[in-house]
Amino acid sequence: QKKVWQGLLALVAVLALGISILLLSPTFSNKLANTSEDLKAMEENASANNKSLASRKISYLNAIQIAKESGWVFGSGLGDIRDLNNALFASKYPDVSKPIIPHNQFLYLLAAIGISGLLIFVLGWIYPAFYFGFNTSPLFWGIYILMFFAFQFEAVLQTQLGVAFCLLFLLLGIRVAFLKSAPIEKLI
Repeated sequence: QKKVWQGLLALVAVLALGISILLLSPTFSNKLANTSEDLKAMEENASANNKSLASRKISYLNAIQIAKESGWVFGSGLGDIRDLNNALFASKYPDVSKPIIPHNQFLYLLAAIGISGLLIFVLGWIYPAFYFGFNTSPLFWGIYILMFFAFQFEAVLQTQLGVAFCLLFLLLGIRVAFLKSAPIEKLI
């Protein structure tokens, strides 16, 4: 019962901190204002130039169009995705001064390597979860879930920093999971 009260107290503290950040942080207030402006521009089909959410939506639509045009099975190729995306931005949205790559790891891979490559990626991504099961370290699952959500809003694995982050923390989690599951005699 003591732990329940501690948990509730921690929840109240986190909520109070979050609300105070919402009310007091000018950075967060500016972000909310920019987001609402972006959403309004998307609803009114206004210019997407310098609008983060509108540009992301366009990049998602471009990825789907590239996948359609280049073939759903094998995609356009990793080397051509940026050029094809820039060409679509230039032809359909000439007012956007800074075209962005598809900001979703799965859509990016769908456009670049098609359904076949995306399927291989997804199977490779979820394999460690099934191999180690749910009895593995919280570090492993925390990073795994964090990366899954990051894949929804960014093409994380298309940057060196994203690959390094994924590898470092997932391998640390896998190492901890391996040490928990393997007897010490196997490690020697």
